[in-house]
Amino acid sequence: EGDTRMDSLANSNHLLSEARVLTMSEIRFFYVTHDPMPWDSLDSILDPLIDALYVAKRQAQLGETGPDIVRYYKTKVSSQAGEPALWTMEVGIPVKPEIQPAGAATIITLPPYKCVGSLLWGALAHVKELHHAVSTAIEALGETRTAEFREWTYYFESPDSPHNLMGLYIGIE
Repeated sequence: EGDTRMDSLANSNHLLSEARVLTMSEIRFFYVTHDPMPWDSLDSILDPLIDALYVAKRQAQLGETGPDIVRYYKTKVSSQAGEPALWTMEVGIPVKPEIQPAGAATIITLPPYKCVGSLLWGALAHVKELHHAVSTAIEALGETRTAEFREWTYYFESPDSPHNLMGLYIGIE
């Protein structure tokens, strides 16, 4: 009889890694962004920001550099009842010191980032499951989360591909 765990992994359309605590190194971040907006509106600007990043990468002659990083963080806490908090989304890539801004892209240095992260292999339909898994791990560890999230896309074929590889990293204090 075969190994049932291996059989189920071989036939799975997605897999989540165990979450772990880590501190990411400082990175020089070449990115494009948009005005702050409510959380529920962020999905509507993701594809246009990815397109703008790829235009800026061409202008900077960066070729197929990556991985793509989507960074989003709370910019403004609501001051009145019923007013939504505002979030900023940035889409970019890590770059070397000699790279200069180009097109709509700016460059900043992101400081070391203490976070809890996990990897997803599979279709993007499982990203909510990934968010839930990392959030649950933060609670189980007794950590306090910050209002910053980073999604690193290490490999992408298509939204439905079981071969995509991405990491979600949620900041902790």
